[in-house]
Amino acid sequence: MINAPGHSPRRRDRPSARIGLFFACIAALSATARVAFAQSTCVGQGQTAIFVAFSENAPDAVFKSDDGCLAGGGRGVGCCPGSVCRDCQDQINVVEVQGATVELAYFSCMCEACAVGTVQPLEAQTSCVPCPAGWFQDVTGQSACKPCPVGTFSTAIGNSIGCTSCGEGTSGTSSLEEYYAATTRNFRAPTTGDGSVFDGTLAATRCTPCPAGTYGGGAGEACRPCAAGYWSNKQARTCSPCPVGTYSTTTG
Repeated sequence: MINAPGHSPRRRDRPSARIGLFFACIAALSATARVAFAQSTCVGQGQTAIFVAFSENAPDAVFKSDDGCLAGGGRGVGCCPGSVCRDCQDQINVVEVQGATVELAYFSCMCEACAVGTVQPLEAQTSCVPCPAGWFQDVTGQSACKPCPVGTFSTAIGNSIGCTSCGEGTSGTSSLEEYYAATTRNFRAPTTGDGSVFDGTLAATRCTPCPAGTYGGGAGEACRPCAAGYWSNKQARTCSPCPVGTYSTTTG
């Protein structure tokens, strides 16, 4: 519970009635929108989060939150990952509670889904973050971006349409440093599946030629090593048999 010194409650009753009035006030707010508390889960997309403050010295009182729609301190929780509170509104609601008229002051906001090309991995945020280069998101209301698939790349920030195919004999590549830079700041890696761990063939920002001894590439394909008895130059589409009088027992 949070002490709220200096605030005047909208209504005070006898101590014996405080607990009942407290929950009655909460029920009144809930009739207007979903009330979110620190011990509750986050508020989903399309739902309204309400932010109020309570005092342990006056359990019947509902105080207006000092920090608007910011979450924490027992004053409410914010929007779930994938959505944000963009427009915090100052509200007053007059309701009938146990036969008396009570004026409830609070802040509220509608939890809005992040647009395509943007995500929000955290709760209780006010803005979405664009997907970094090498990543994209083509669905609204998401908490993580998708990595460019094997054989593709993207240099765009806030990509909402997907990635560009690499040409034959080339494939998308990314570095561990790029992966950490993209997934340890405002953006977070997916918890499962592609992109949840580093893979140098995913989330590429460029295409590079297949090295000598490998072939393939192109959309959906990584460079693959030549089989034993075959060889290739750099950026090869296919491998060639070893010339007459030569041999190879290794792949690649």
